[in-house]
Amino acid sequence: GGIGAGILFPISLSMIAAITPDHRARARAIATWAGFLSLGAVISPVLAGLTAQFFTVPGAGPGAPNVFSGWR
Repeated sequence: GGIGAGILFPISLSMIAAITPDHRARARAIATWAGFLSLGAVISPVLAGLTAQFFTVPGAGPGAPNVFSGWR
C-alpha cells in the first residue's frame, strides 16, 4: 500500500507534466494535482479518527483497555 502510493505520486506528476504541452494548462493541472493531494492529507486523519472511534469497543471492565473490533 504505502510503497505503491509513494511510487505513484511522482509518476503521476511527471505524467501530468508530460501530457500537457501548454504552460498554462500544465500549471493548472499541477495545481489541481497538488490541491487534491493536500485535501487527502487533511481528510485522511479525520477519517482514521472516525473509523477508530466507531470501531473501538470499550474494555470489559473499569480500567480495561479498549479493543479495536475491525471493520470485517
